[in-house]
Amino acid sequence: LYKLDPDLFALWMGILRAESTAELALLQGREGVRPNLRLREEAERLGVSRSRIHITAPQAKLAHLQRSRNFTLFLDCFKVASHSTGVDSLWAGVPMVSLAREKMQARVGAGLVAVLGMPELLARTPEDYAAIVLVVVRSRAAQVRLRERLAGLVESSELFNTAGWVSDVERMHRMMWDV
Repeated sequence: LYKLDPDLFALWMGILRAESTAELALLQGREGVRPNLRLREEAERLGVSRSRIHITAPQAKLAHLQRSRNFTLFLDCFKVASHSTGVDSLWAGVPMVSLAREKMQARVGAGLVAVLGMPELLARTPEDYAAIVLVVVRSRAAQVRLRERLAGLVESSELFNTAGWVSDVERMHRMMWDV
């Protein structure tokens, strides 16, 4: 929950109020179950039924990736953006909406989306972020188009080119050795 701030949660609840069929899944963090229950209470205070907020327990990597494929979008956080979870979601074929903020830890998710080549999922403002999410969740055609495009990008992007990364690191190590 350290990544979640009241403004972002309120924005997410606004999205849920605007799209009555949408639901939000949150990964249970190190904090345990109790803070997540408070989030459900806060959702109700903000006009969203607690039944639309799902807390998902941590799972083994493969099960986590398989579960992720069931989600329409991955919503990046603002204060501390996604890092490995964002990569996992993209790898699983789930498009990620992100908004880069000023600090480095708040820019990683947007960097992943930019390097991957999906600028249409990069918001400039919180309002833009909400608008992007609503366009996607309201259009099955947009969802299919994004997933198909993402699948191709995962196959061709340097972001997921493990062999290229290993080769670059090995080359860098040889260069350091030669110095």
